[in-house]
Amino acid sequence: MDKGTIRKTVLSLWPAIVFYLVFSFSAIADDFKINLKASRGTFKDSVILTWTPADNASSYYILRSYNYDGPYVIINNVDDDDDDDPLTYTDKSVENGKYYWYKVKPLYLFIPGENSNRAQGWVTPGMAGGMIDTNEQLINVIGQIPHFHNVRNLARDRLITLPQPDAIESEIFPSSSEIFEWVKGVTANDHRRIGSDYSKKVILYLKEELKKIFDPDNKKNMNEVVHEESIPLDNVYTAKNWGLDIQIDDKTIDFPSFYAVNTGVRDVRFDGQFGGSYTGEMIWADDGSPGAFQKLDEAGVDFTDKIVVALCEFPDLPMGLMKDMFDGFYHFSDPWGWADSIFQTVPMAFARSNFPAEYDENIYPNSVYNLALSRNAKALVLILKNHPGDINTHWGPYDGKMREMPTMWVSQYKEQAITEYAKNGLSATVTLEGTVKPGEGKNIYVKLDGKAKIEGRPEEIILISSHHDSCFKGATEDGTGISMVLAQASIWSRIPLEKREKSLVFLLTDGHHYRGIGSEHFVNHNTDITSKTIININLEHLAAKGVIDNGTGDLVIEEQSALTMIFVNETPTGIATVIRMLKNLQPDRTVALHSTILGDVPPGEAGHFHMGAGIDFIHWIGYPYYLLTAEDTIDKVDVDLLSPISKNIAEMVGTFMLLPEKYSDYE
Repeated sequence: MDKGTIRKTVLSLWPAIVFYLVFSFSAIADDFKINLKASRGTFKDSVILTWTPADNASSYYILRSYNYDGPYVIINNVDDDDDDDPLTYTDKSVENGKYYWYKVKPLYLFIPGENSNRAQGWVTPGMAGGMIDTNEQLINVIGQIPHFHNVRNLARDRLITLPQPDAIESEIFPSSSEIFEWVKGVTANDHRRIGSDYSKKVILYLKEELKKIFDPDNKKNMNEVVHEESIPLDNVYTAKNWGLDIQIDDKTIDFPSFYAVNTGVRDVRFDGQFGGSYTGEMIWADDGSPGAFQKLDEAGVDFTDKIVVALCEFPDLPMGLMKDMFDGFYHFSDPWGWADSIFQTVPMAFARSNFPAEYDENIYPNSVYNLALSRNAKALVLILKNHPGDINTHWGPYDGKMREMPTMWVSQYKEQAITEYAKNGLSATVTLEGTVKPGEGKNIYVKLDGKAKIEGRPEEIILISSHHDSCFKGATEDGTGISMVLAQASIWSRIPLEKREKSLVFLLTDGHHYRGIGSEHFVNHNTDITSKTIININLEHLAAKGVIDNGTGDLVIEEQSALTMIFVNETPTGIATVIRMLKNLQPDRTVALHSTILGDVPPGEAGHFHMGAGIDFIHWIGYPYYLLTAEDTIDKVDVDLLSPISKNIAEMVGTFMLLPEKYSDYE
C-alpha cells in the first residue's frame, strides 16, 4: 500500500477515531460514580467486593493491597455483565487476621479508566485460642512490622485533623469514690458466674443503678428504661465438691488444688448431677507435650485409669522487645520507664500454652488434656507453671465446652512436691462433683437517642460496653469495667441533646467466661443497633494495680498500675483518638497497639462484636497477673484512677460524636 492510500485511509477513519476517544474519555469522566464496597468479616473464607458499574466499561481490573496507600496489585479481571448491577467479585486468596485494601479499575476496551474508591475488607476473624508457641508468635509479630508503620503513619496524619470535643462541665463527672461504690456493689458476692444466683443478684443491682441514672425521678417502669435479653444455656456448670488427696505411706494428705472449669462432666445423672471420686496411680508427664507422652508410650507406660500430672505453662509476652521492635507501638504511656529494657516480659496469665480454649468445634489433639484423655487417663492434674503467686484458682479454659475428664490446678509453688509424688507413682484421688443443668444468662443495655434519631435523620450509634460476669470476686475483671460503663451512662445522660448528635448504647453482656456467648447473642439479635454502630469502646479490667511475686508466693501491690493494652483495629480515627487520650492522661504501663498482635482479634468483648458485625473498636483492657483468680479483690483497684479514666473515655466518645454523618476512614 502506497503512502497516498494510507493517508486516505487514516483520514477516512479520523471521525471514528475522534468519536471513540471522545466517547472513551467521557465515560472515564463518569468513573467517580463507581462505589466499591468490601465485606467486613462477613464470610469465613473470602472477601466479596460489590460495585456500581461504570457506563460503557467493558471489564474491570481487581486491585488489592495490604496497605491503604498501596502498592496495589492486579489480582484478576472481571468482565462487565449488563445483567449485573451491582457487579461482584469474590476474593478467596485471603487469610485470617489480615486486612486488605481493594480498588477496581474500569477498562474501555483497551483504555483504562480511573480507579474506584478504596475499600477495606477481611474474612471472619477467629477468636484467639489454640496452642501457643512463643517462637511462632514472635515470627508472626515481626512480619507485621512494615504494615504497622503504614497504619501508624495514617493515624498520625489523622491526629492533625481530629475533631476536638468541647470540654464537659466538671460537675457532670462522677467522682472516683462514686465510681468505686459501683465496684463495691458488683463485688458484694463470691462471684458472678453466668446463670448463678449471685449473677441474678448483680443483674438486678445493675438494672436498678441504670434506672436511677436514666430515670432519676422514677417516672417509668424498669422495662421502659433498661432492656434485658435472655441468653438460653444448655449447660450451667456448678462445681460443689472438689479436692486432690494423695496417699503417702499410711496417711492421706489433702493437697491444695482447684478445679478446671467445665471439667469432670462424667456420669451425668438424670437430675444433672455429675462426677465423683477417681483414684489411680499418678504418672509424671513432664511438660505435657506430645514428645513427653510419646516417650512414656515408648517406655510401655499404660495410662488407663491413671492420674496424669504435668506442667501447664503460661507464655511470657516480651513487652520490652516488642516495644523496641514497634518503636513504641501506636503510643506507649510508660512514665516510669518500665518497658525500657528489652528483657521486660509479662506472663500471659490468661493463655495456657498446652491447654487452649477450643472455640466452635475446634479440637487440639496435642493439648495436654486431649493427649491424656486419648490414652484413657482417669484424671489430670496441671501445675500452673510460672503463674505469679502461690495460686491455684485459675479459671480456664472458659470456652463453654464441657469436658468429661476431671482436671485440677495446683500452684507452681507446689511443683516440687507433687512432681516427686508423681514420679514415685503414688496413688491419688481426684474428687470433682457438681451439676450441669440448663439455665440462662442475661444481657442488659440502655439506649440513649441522639439528635439525629430524634429529628428523623439517619442514625449512627456509639456502643460502650463491658461484661458483667466474673469467675470470682472480679474487682477488676470486670468490676471496674462495669463501673466505667455506668460512669459513661451517668455523664452522657446529663449532656444536653444538642451536644449528642449520635445515639449511645450502654451494654453489659453476660457469658464472657462462657465463650463470649452474651456478645454473640447481642450481635445476632440486635442488628438494628449493630448495623448503625460506628465504634465500639469496650472497657475491661481498668484501674488495676500492679503486683509482684515476693518470691514466697505472696502478691505485693506495687505503686504502678498493671500492664494495660488498648487494641484498635485498622481505623486511623480510632487510633488517633487513643493516641491523643493517652498523651492527655499519661497512665502507667498503658500501650495502644494493633489489634492482631495476639491473634485475629484481641481477647475480650470487642473481638466478638468485630467478628460478628465488623464493628470498629477501641478495646481498653488491663492484664493484671491476678486476672482469672480469687486474688482479684477490691484492694487491687486503684481508686484514684477511676474518675480520670472516665473523663478521658468521655472525651473519646465526644470525638466520635463530632464526626460528620457517614464519615469513614475507608473512603
